[in-house]
This record gives sequence, C-alpha cells and structure tokens, in this order.
Amino acid sequence: MEDEEWLDDPSCGLDQIELLELGFSCCAASFAEFLYRFWIENEIWFSLVPEESNRPLNDLARRYVEHYRPRRPGRSKGLH
Repeated sequence: MEDEEWLDDPSCGLDQIELLELGFSCCAASFAEFLYRFWIENEIWFSLVPEESNRPLNDLARRYVEHYRPRRPGRSKGLH
C-alpha cells in the first residue's frame, strides 16, 4: 500500500480505537522524553528499593526526584 492508503483498509480499525475510553494518559511529549523518564525512574528504583543496593542517587536522579516531590509549607528544599 502506498502512503496513507493503509488508513482506508478495513482491517486497520483505527476508527474503532477510542484512546480516551481506554484510560490512556500521556506521560511524555516525545519518545525520547519517554525513554529518559523510563531510564531515570528505573535508576532511582534500583537505588532505593532493593535492600542490598548500596548505590547512592546520582545528582541527575536527585534533581529528578526533587522536581516531583510535593512542596510542603515550611519545608526546606533538598533531599534529606
């Protein structure tokens, strides 16, 4: 099939997919951003969760966590 002819193919079924009804949400503006988030969140998890892990969070991971940490009144910035 050439160009966008595949969109007209009844087996494609794009007209039957309702992403909003399936509960999908966007977590990144691009695939590169998604890969970065996947990587850094796994780095953070493997530093914090396994009991035998002695890997400290690197500066990049620490800044990522700090960015998403909820702010509370009277609390100073930085991980403690």
